[in-house]
Amino acid sequence: MKLYNPLCAKMTIKYVYGKTVKTGYANVCVKDIGPGGLKFLSNLKLQVNPNIVLEFEVNILNTTLNVYGTVVRVEEVEPHIFGYGVEFTFIDDTFRARLISIFNELAIYLKKNIKSPI
Repeated sequence: MKLYNPLCAKMTIKYVYGKTVKTGYANVCVKDIGPGGLKFLSNLKLQVNPNIVLEFEVNILNTTLNVYGTVVRVEEVEPHIFGYGVEFTFIDDTFRARLISIFNELAIYLKKNIKSPI
């Protein structure tokens, strides 16, 4: 679902080649989100690598979601600003159904209110 006003999210690198790593969080702007992945903007330069798993903490309609994914697409949208396509990983059918429910509620909210909730 394309968001007219981006959602702010926190992102961190969670796993590198299967090993847990501890890094700080970076603030990113989520421009598009769905049950299979998301698109975000950042000034950080990341690469497509299925062995690097990112964690995103996103608040949608007073619900905090922690989702994991790998970068599958990168484009420079402006000088030093990159757009990333992320495919979610570690998602079972139950969690995917929860995501779909939350995104359906968000779609209804957006139709009524035009802007994205924080």
